[in-house]
Amino acid sequence: MLDDPALNIEGRDQYKKDFLGQWMRQASDGRWEKYCATCNIWRPPRASHCNICGYCFRRFDHHCAVVGNCVAERNHRFFVAMLIFGQAGCLLLTAGASWKLRERGFPVSCDWHDAEIYILLVFDIVYAYNSLMLLFGLCHCCSLVCDVTTKDLAAGDSLFQEPICTGRRSLPNLLDSWHRVFCSPVQGKYAASAKLLPSSPV
Repeated sequence: MLDDPALNIEGRDQYKKDFLGQWMRQASDGRWEKYCATCNIWRPPRASHCNICGYCFRRFDHHCAVVGNCVAERNHRFFVAMLIFGQAGCLLLTAGASWKLRERGFPVSCDWHDAEIYILLVFDIVYAYNSLMLLFGLCHCCSLVCDVTTKDLAAGDSLFQEPICTGRRSLPNLLDSWHRVFCSPVQGKYAASAKLLPSSPV
């Protein structure tokens, strides 16, 4: 007899435990859903529980300590936009600092007793370093287009029971993912407490 009251005894052949001891059940489409004992829900494939936020999220990517929030289905697009525009701004500031240094004759004929030269040099180096993080934003852009999350890449195919490469996905599934990620409604983090929302807590 199954020892979890949330499980249906009649369909016990559709249930099993993973290597961590979590209950799993097979959905009608053949994919496996995990049971979250914390949120008391069946998580759909690619959903995951964040121990920091304390909620389950659809299409979970990662928990970002910088913004203090989980990056998942409904806010992944905003996270990518923040990275792209922030680092594009750093590129513009780098170009501005470099242009100002060039205007002051750096490095040949500049006045090295001028404190502004050193300030501009510090700004140029810091902004140039930060602009390199633009590659991180571009990687997340590719992950949105290819419907691949950071957790997918870290876990591989075995956890989600589905391919993680775009070329092995069907086009209708990819289009459906784009619609859910790019066109999903905006909802507050604590707007719901009983249903699993794409990037809102349960």
